[in-house]
Amino acid sequence: MEFFYKHSLPLLFILQLLCFTSIGQALNSNVTALLVFGDSTVDPGNNNNIRTIFKANFPPYGREFANHTPTGRFSDGQLTTDFVASYLGIKKYIPPYLDPTLSIQELVTGVSFASGASGYDPLTPTLSNVIPMSKQLDYFREYKKKIEPAIGNQGIEDHINNAVFVISAGTNDFVVNYYTVPVRRQSYNVSSYQRFLLQQVKEFIQGLWDEGARKIAVCGLPPMGCLPIVDTFSSNNTFTNRSCIEQYSSVARDYNQMLQTELDEMQQSSANHGAKIYYVDIYGPMFDMVQYPEKYGYEEVNVGCCGSGYVETSILCNQASTVCTDASKYVFWDAIHPTEMAYNVVFKDIRSTIDLITSGGYRWCLAMVLIELRSGWWVLAGVENRVGGGGFCSGCWYWGHGKGPFIVPAVTNLLPFCPLTAFVWSGCTCRPPKVCDTYPRQTKAGRTSQKGLDRSRKIDLFPSPHHQTISPLPVTSDTWPYHVLYWLGTGWWCLGLARASLSDMSKSLPAAHAFAVIWRLSVCVF
Repeated sequence: MEFFYKHSLPLLFILQLLCFTSIGQALNSNVTALLVFGDSTVDPGNNNNIRTIFKANFPPYGREFANHTPTGRFSDGQLTTDFVASYLGIKKYIPPYLDPTLSIQELVTGVSFASGASGYDPLTPTLSNVIPMSKQLDYFREYKKKIEPAIGNQGIEDHINNAVFVISAGTNDFVVNYYTVPVRRQSYNVSSYQRFLLQQVKEFIQGLWDEGARKIAVCGLPPMGCLPIVDTFSSNNTFTNRSCIEQYSSVARDYNQMLQTELDEMQQSSANHGAKIYYVDIYGPMFDMVQYPEKYGYEEVNVGCCGSGYVETSILCNQASTVCTDASKYVFWDAIHPTEMAYNVVFKDIRSTIDLITSGGYRWCLAMVLIELRSGWWVLAGVENRVGGGGFCSGCWYWGHGKGPFIVPAVTNLLPFCPLTAFVWSGCTCRPPKVCDTYPRQTKAGRTSQKGLDRSRKIDLFPSPHHQTISPLPVTSDTWPYHVLYWLGTGWWCLGLARASLSDMSKSLPAAHAFAVIWRLSVCVF
C-alpha cells in the first residue's frame, strides 16, 4: 500500500499515456468510408445539380462554412454527418456524389447521395422533383463501379463491408406530403402510413445489405411539432404564443418507437452475418435543445435565424432576407433546418451510437477509462492537498457543477465525500442524457458565457471536471457486458473506500483507484 501511495501519480500518468495511445488507435478504426442517404438534413449539395427549386447554394446559406461558401447544405455551416466524418478520421466534410469535380480519392472515402426534400414515400420526392431513395440506391451501385478500378475486385467487398452507412429521412413524408397534400390521407390513417414508411425503410436497408452494407445507422424523426414552419401553419397563436405542436411530435415519437423495434429485429436476425444496424436518436437532443435552451446558450427556439423565421426556407431564405447576427443563439437556421451549432449538439449526443457501430463499444469504453483517470487525478490532488484544500475542493466541485454550486469545505473529516462524488459522476455516464448533460458555464448575470459555448463545441477526449462530453452507451444485446464489467470496476472502487479508515484514506485511495482503472482498461482490451 505504501508503494501505491508513493508511486500513484507516476503510475496513473503512465496509465493515461497508455490509454491515450489505445484510444488513438480506436479513433483510427478500420472504417473505410462514410456513405450517406436521405433528405436535406444530410444533403451537402446534390440538389445543386438537379432541376428543382429546393436548393441552398446561395447566401446566406453557408455563412459559417469554410470561406463562407454556400455549398448547398441547408444550414449556416456543417451538418451532423460532417462532424461524424471528421470524428472517424475519414475526411473533414462529406461531399455530394453529384459534384462533377470529385476525385477518385474523394469518392473512395465517402460521399452523400442525399437530396433535400426527399423521403421514403415515393410520392414525396415527386412533389418536389428531387432524388428519390430508390435513385439514391442506384447512384450507390454506380458509385461502386466507379471506385472499383481504384480498389480492385478483391478490395471492393471489404471496402463496402467496413464502410458506415447513414440514413436520415422521413420528416418530409409527414410535413410536406401526408399533412399537406391530401393524396395519402385518402388511403392511410396516421398509423397505417407509419407502417407504410417503415416497410419502405426495411426495403431500402435490404437494398443496401444486398450491395454489401454491414454497418448501418438509421436516424429517427426529430420532434416535428417543434419545427418553426409547422408551428406557423398549425398553431392557433402563430405570432403571440409559439410552441411545439404535440400532434406532430407524438406522431414522430410513435414512429421512432416502431422504427426501433423493426431495426432491433433486423439486427438480431442478421447479427450472425456481421451486421450492425442501429437506431440513431435525433428526437432526444433536438427536443432537449428546444425545451431547455439555457443549457446550450440558445435564445430563440421557435423561429429560424433567416428572415422572419416563420416560413423561410430554401429560395425564401436568400440574399434579400434579414439574418440574425449570431446563429449560435438559435436552434434553427431557417424555418425547417437546424443551425450548425444544433447539428453539433446532435452529433455529440449520438457519438456513442457511432462508436457502437464502428467499434462495438471499444472506443466508448476507452473514453470512460480516460474519464476515470481524469477523476483520479482530481481526487488524488484532493488527498495530496487535504490540508490546504485547493485540489480537494476542485475534486468535489466535479459532480456539482452541472447542477449548481457544490462546494465542500476543505476539512479532513469530509475527505470521503470527494471520491464518492467522483464515483457517482462516473456512474452517471450509464444514465439517460438528461441526467448527465452538462450546462455551459454561467456568468454572474446568469447568461451563458461565450467561453462556455466555445468549450461545448469541442470534441474533448480528456473532459475537464467542468465539461462532461461522453454520451451514454446504449444498452443492447452486445453491449451489456461492457456495462456489467464497468460497474464491477466501480464495485472495486467502493470496496477499497469502504475498507479504508479515515486515517489511512490517503494510502488506500491511490491503490483502489489504480486497481479500478486497470480493471476497466482490461474490460476494453479483452
